[in-house]
Amino acid sequence: MYELRHTFVSVVKTLPAGEVKDLVGHSEDMDTFGVYAHTLAGDAENTARAVNGVFLRVLKNA
Repeated sequence: MYELRHTFVSVVKTLPAGEVKDLVGHSEDMDTFGVYAHTLAGDAENTARAVNGVFLRVLKNA
């Protein structure tokens, strides 16, 4: 069961922190993501796409 908590937090780590903490029963000061969230396949690519999107919006408004 303990490993399922790690898997769950890893999968939902892009949700707002408050929602994830509520779902797993953690207080505000618990390091939920540092302890339970792990890198999943595709995370780096998703982050790269998100960063590119931010820069494209900045350049579009320049």
